[in-house]
Amino acid sequence: MTKRPIKYTDLYDFFIMKCDDEMRELIAQQRKLVGSPVQKWFAEMQAKLSDPFNIDWGKLALLDDNEESQQGDVESELQSLNTEILVLVAVGDYDVALERANALRDRAFAVFGERPPIFTMTLNTLATIYFSVGGYEQAGIFAREAARLERDADGGDPTRYGLMLAMVAESHRGLGRFDDALGTANEAVEVLQKHNDEDSWLYRMTLATQAGANYDLGLYDVAQAVIERVIQILTSHKESHPEEIGRLIASAKNILGLCLREKGRPMEGLGPLTDAMD
Repeated sequence: MTKRPIKYTDLYDFFIMKCDDEMRELIAQQRKLVGSPVQKWFAEMQAKLSDPFNIDWGKLALLDDNEESQQGDVESELQSLNTEILVLVAVGDYDVALERANALRDRAFAVFGERPPIFTMTLNTLATIYFSVGGYEQAGIFAREAARLERDADGGDPTRYGLMLAMVAESHRGLGRFDDALGTANEAVEVLQKHNDEDSWLYRMTLATQAGANYDLGLYDVAQAVIERVIQILTSHKESHPEEIGRLIASAKNILGLCLREKGRPMEGLGPLTDAMD
């Protein structure tokens, strides 16, 4: 597995719609520009791991599977290690991230079996790694299994189920299965709409996937309506995390501009595309 530039602009928002080539190039340039918001963000992510190659993964073997009272401590430890893996993904160290994600999954299974949320967390992380390097088929396999467990297993959660469905939809998009992507994205939106406030961050994630699926199928009117809703929700949350949400708004405006361009309204689309570049 070779290293590739990160495709997405937020560590935990791995199923935000893909930018076009111009936007990806802009992000790459901004990463190299000292003092830019994107460069600062990547520097902060790297700083979270002072030396990611020296994490003591052997300490996993010291955790006692048989002591029920220790499971809470084990859960916290595995969650912490999972976060470290996501940082490795964010900075493009995919080979190391994959090796550790597989070890983490095996350990989670040994302690908790397939019970959510810890085991499904590890499946989600594996899906994220494969998705980041274009391994959409494998990403979909992990995401579907996580979704199944969140739906059917004891301890499953409908919100996590909806988010996993959104990743399954994104894997379909990556493989060009656009009808499957739209059907799965619509299901994810229905699940999140039922169990979350419609202005919530999680609901917005699934809307972004739904908009992208409609765009892929040439349903530009629907995609435009959905992405405008995404921008509205993001804008209402911008004060809480201005830089992070600002980047996501830029990605959404990029899609809006593309929708308008495809609808034969290039001058109208120029505004959102220009905003996305700022």
